Amino acid sequence: MAKWIKDCPRFGIVREMIDNDNETLESCKNILNELIACCNDLTPDSDQDWDFYGDFDTLRDDIEDSIASLEEFDYEECENVTNYFLREFYDLCDHARVWLPLYRRG
Repeated sequence: MAKWIKDCPRFGIVREMIDNDNETLESCKNILNELIACCNDLTPDSDQDWDFYGDFDTLRDDIEDSIASLEEFDYEECENVTNYFLREFYDLCDHARVWLPLYRRG
């Protein structure tokens, strides 16, 4: 069985936000901003030689770009954008062997 190379403890916050989602544009933005924070946690400057550094860096930039355009969408479209980036993040973490906790520790 493959081992996890890194973990992203902050992702527990994202899961809690999803569980508590009140279906607003603001909740979508908050989830996406927390995904950006997760990408930032996984790409400190000291890890630039990590094979997946660029992938998480690009994903973060893509999420940041999409947040600006969310104002133009209704909630359903915002939810679709949020779900898209959640899938991208999950898939990248799985491929990069990054452990995502179910909930926030402590």
